[in-house]
Amino acid sequence: MQRLKSGFRDRVAIVENSAIKAPTTRELEILLSHKDFTVGEDLPWSVYDSQRTLLLPEGAHVKDGTVVDKLLANSPRRYVTVEIEPPEGNLTDAPRSDPRNSFEMIESIMQRMHAAYELLHNDVANQSFTRRIMHLVFDLQGLCEAQPDAMLGTIQLMHDAPHGLAHPLHAAILCEVASSRMGHGPLERFPLVAAALTHDVGMYEIQETLYHQNTPLTNEQHHIIRCHPRRSYELLKKQGITESRWLEPVLHHHERLDGSGYPDSLRGDELTYETRMMAIADCYSAMIRPRAYRTRVLPKAALSELFQERGSTIDGDLASLFVNVLGIFSPGSLVELNNGLIGIVRNRTDNLAAPHVAIVANRKGERLQKARIVATDMPEMSIKGMICPQEHEQLLKNADRIWPSLPALDELF
Repeated sequence: MQRLKSGFRDRVAIVENSAIKAPTTRELEILLSHKDFTVGEDLPWSVYDSQRTLLLPEGAHVKDGTVVDKLLANSPRRYVTVEIEPPEGNLTDAPRSDPRNSFEMIESIMQRMHAAYELLHNDVANQSFTRRIMHLVFDLQGLCEAQPDAMLGTIQLMHDAPHGLAHPLHAAILCEVASSRMGHGPLERFPLVAAALTHDVGMYEIQETLYHQNTPLTNEQHHIIRCHPRRSYELLKKQGITESRWLEPVLHHHERLDGSGYPDSLRGDELTYETRMMAIADCYSAMIRPRAYRTRVLPKAALSELFQERGSTIDGDLASLFVNVLGIFSPGSLVELNNGLIGIVRNRTDNLAAPHVAIVANRKGERLQKARIVATDMPEMSIKGMICPQEHEQLLKNADRIWPSLPALDELF
């Protein structure tokens, strides 16, 4: 029997047995991704689909990549029973289990997103889907209002998270923070954040495969990608969603001002504000997240590329807003200072080029046990440049200690 471990790599959803007042075990539903399967080896556990139907038994041989692709198309998962260490004292006095660490909170949100997306596989409308997405939007708005830097930085650092969940969540956080900076109220921002959370549901089933694929796309994959905005739009309409400020950005987030986008080749004033904002957030998030066939673009370079496209393919005013909102060095960026120290951007400041940085390594590149926060507005402490986090994974081990604890969700409103 395994003991419960924390960490996103297991992508764990906890299923409790409510019939037992003081359970000593829990069953974990562990969502599987491409990296959990090794071609040429036997499965160390049984694999099930979302309805708990057995797909492959323990010991089955994974002979080639087509087996993996078929499994991933069925949202594979495995189940594990783990021991629970009972809390000390009376159960009614046990400490709250609400996640307060920003990484734990975002893991929890992504698990809730996955549960909502699973409802779209049904052929009939399910009001639970819309209700779940609306609750997620409210929670995201509260968390971003409480600690926007923690939310921006944490999702940027979680580059190993499932792309089909992390990308829309990243886009939603970007839209929320940017629209808030523009002075839009929570209800005015709500449809755009909901659109960001759901803009890629039409291709959710294959996103993890595409994310890890380093071979050319098949004709079928090209078709799915090209059609996913309309399929996402139709899936949402089937759920009874009629709000145009939610549906329009979903349908047209790949449109461009010059008419070069898809699916309808819209241009200029035909694109709503929400659609223009969604397009920028989608592009930025996609660029800075790594893929199997390329390393991610560093955030500063991604912002520079967006800024160069302003007025031609993307909205110029909104592109400038994104630079002002994120700063030249966005929260979550791994940077080297002029004095040789290495740190993670923690907080934005009024000076776009001088954020506060949590130092995580000394001048020799050795990881520090405890990060210290420094200002970077002095020449000797200024930022020399960005570093690719994929090449320095060991420096990110204590990243969950950089930002202060988030408030519990029921304390936000």
